[in-house]
Amino acid sequence: MPLYATKKKTDSDRLKQLLEIASESGLEPPKPQPTALERIIGLLRSAETSGIAADIQSGKGLMESLGNYGQRLGKGLTGQGLTKEDLSGVEGYKEVLTRAGVSDQPLFELGPIKPSVAGIAGFAGDIFLDPSTYLTGGLTKLGKQQLMLPEIL
Repeated sequence: MPLYATKKKTDSDRLKQLLEIASESGLEPPKPQPTALERIIGLLRSAETSGIAADIQSGKGLMESLGNYGQRLGKGLTGQGLTKEDLSGVEGYKEVLTRAGVSDQPLFELGPIKPSVAGIAGFAGDIFLDPSTYLTGGLTKLGKQQLMLPEIL
């Protein structure tokens, strides 16, 4: 038994090594197709309208902002997959309101829940200004928000 520790190669290490060899050989590995769940989440994420508000807030015009929203929605509908660039500015209305100067200081603390004006108004905006609220009866958005409730408020 050796006196020094050796690193055992994992499947992940082997995969990285094979991808490097393929890349050096000029081969492009196949891109994984999104699962049905990833397509549904991508569609719901692309429908969030906070990206329009964030685009306008950053100085883009209304038509350009609506065009960006249409592109995100199109990618979400076709399951092409949304990149980080596609979702930039689509954090939520809390962030949009905070950048606009609305207070994010907690009004009070109730355990992990620390509601702020920006948090409460942003939560309402995320629910009432999102088209998926009306398509799903609000269940999708409330379920997603409940998982992050202390973080949002």
